[in-house]
Amino acid sequence: MRSIIKLIVVLAIIAAVGYGGVRGGTWYKVKHEVDAAIQQAAPFADITYSSVYVSPLLDGTVGLDGIVIRPKMSPDEFKIQSVRLSFGNIIQLYKSGKKEMANRMHFAITGVNLDLNSPLLISLSQMQQQAMLEQSNKSGFDIIKTDSLGCGSIESIGLEELTRMGYSTMEIDVEMSYDYEKVKNLLNMDMAVRLKGMQGMNMKAQMRVAPSDVLQGKEIKPVINSMRLEVVDAGYATQRNRFCAAQLQANEETYLARHIDLLSREIGATLPPETLDAYKQFMQGNGRMTLLIEPKTGVDLETIGAYPVKDAIDLLGLQVTLDKHAVDFSKFEWGKRVTTQASAEGAEEGGSASESQTNIPVPARYRATAASQLKRYVGYQARVKTERGVQRDGVIESADGGTLTMRVHSTSGGRGYISFPIDMSEIVSAEVLY
Repeated sequence: MRSIIKLIVVLAIIAAVGYGGVRGGTWYKVKHEVDAAIQQAAPFADITYSSVYVSPLLDGTVGLDGIVIRPKMSPDEFKIQSVRLSFGNIIQLYKSGKKEMANRMHFAITGVNLDLNSPLLISLSQMQQQAMLEQSNKSGFDIIKTDSLGCGSIESIGLEELTRMGYSTMEIDVEMSYDYEKVKNLLNMDMAVRLKGMQGMNMKAQMRVAPSDVLQGKEIKPVINSMRLEVVDAGYATQRNRFCAAQLQANEETYLARHIDLLSREIGATLPPETLDAYKQFMQGNGRMTLLIEPKTGVDLETIGAYPVKDAIDLLGLQVTLDKHAVDFSKFEWGKRVTTQASAEGAEEGGSASESQTNIPVPARYRATAASQLKRYVGYQARVKTERGVQRDGVIESADGGTLTMRVHSTSGGRGYISFPIDMSEIVSAEVLY
């Protein structure tokens, strides 16, 4: 009996030593690789962390806690509560390296705190705006700018607009996982992003691409079988609506009516009443929008923006759900853009367009408008004639300080736009499309 007990004790000690050795070795491996990466990043940023995490279950989960990043180019300080990386088991953790990625992985980063007044973020935002400006001559429907339609002279909602809405910081959680089926060369990916107090986004995608090719920086062009994106409002819509209404010096109903009218124009179709109602409900806040694409064979997603919206929807196999309302694209009246009765009457009478939301479609037409009233129609298509007989057709960008600025198509043969300032005192006649 004593021999058996002694054997059990010995085995327990060996197991404990083995467990401690594996966990300790894993801890050292993670620390060594992290410290090496920090050293490589040293010319650009000072990075510190409070501790290395290794799961006591030895299930291949490792991470860091208390991360602080201080870029050398600015006085910023970015903090991250924790980072976790899991490969499914300890063997896959050790096999994963610079030339091979595991066939299964889970990644989570929590408590990313960003100061929206950060000099670095402001600089990056300006660079992004410049890049968008340089690409403004592209054709097709720009979905990135959809959120700013009808928001006065705001071209797109970025960092500056968020701070003007009242956001000073942003707290972000990100979770991502993938599972690769090597035989089928099929990558299944899930991703969730939480912007606290703003929005939540969930994405599921299935594509044909090898994760190791991504790791090795190979030139790849993944074939997407399907992609599902879900956007859930968590307070952002309320802030945006107030902000955009203020840009128009109007109420939120007026802003929403203008937004929907401009969206109809951008899409190039009249939306059926049930879709208009569902979209308006979504825009008012606490809504959920789901987009699913299942592209047809041979569709190149890089050039999809060059197609008319109707054709792009067909090629992508797009399905949209607004809360519980499934959008029926077959009911769209393509090539016919109209406004709602309420927005048209509200604009003509100078009212708020909130008294009678009937949603009865009426044909859009150019309506004579006094020059002094053009500031009401920022973002609208208009025709203006001056004392010199010059006529400008374009979109009203701004109307303040006695100057009207219109964005018109370039006449140089390209697809770009030019902004023209017009002295409002020289305007003989003006018409606005609504």
